[in-house]
Parts: sequence; C-alpha cells; structure tokens
Amino acid sequence: MPVKSFIQQTYKRDKLNENVTKTLRLMDLLKRSAEKNWEEIDPNCKIYRDQSLHAVMDRVCELCHEMFSYEESSLRAECRKNCFRNKKFRTCLQIFSPSANDIGK
Repeated sequence: MPVKSFIQQTYKRDKLNENVTKTLRLMDLLKRSAEKNWEEIDPNCKIYRDQSLHAVMDRVCELCHEMFSYEESSLRAECRKNCFRNKKFRTCLQIFSPSANDIGK
C-alpha cells in the first residue's frame, strides 16, 4: 500500500473545502479577466459587464485554445468573436460541458 503524503492525510474532502476551492478558482478567473478593459473592446457586449459570467466564458475559450491551438492558432480570438455568439464558442462549450450521464453523480 502506498504511503500517503502529509496533504493527503490531513486534507479531507468535504463541502466546505470544495466550496473554498471553487471560490479560489473563481477569484483567479475574475482576476485574470479583469486585467483588460473588455467593455472598451466591445461596448455592446453585455457579457463583459457581468464579471463572473465573462470569466467563465473566457476560460472556456482559453482552455479550448490550449487544447487545439496547434490546429488553429487564432482559436482564442475566434471563440470570443461576436460577444461569444459563434460556432467556435458553442463547440468549445460542448467539449467542457458535463454529459447528461455525469449530472447527478
């Protein structure tokens, strides 16, 4: 039997820890998305006014770009185009969305 590390021995998964982890991840997303003044880029895009929503949608594009940029170098920009209303974004979102079988597990 492998020996557990100190962190594995002391860290217990529970609702509080999961909520803290989710909050920290969201804070990181918000920080990274706030580094640009997105409203100046496209003042008509309402998504840029909702910092939490924008952070999540932008992260979908970032992850998709990281996975597939070898095929299409401008994937991140294409994903964000037209205020995220495009086929690239929908395709990326579908990749990272849980399937119906995963929901409720």
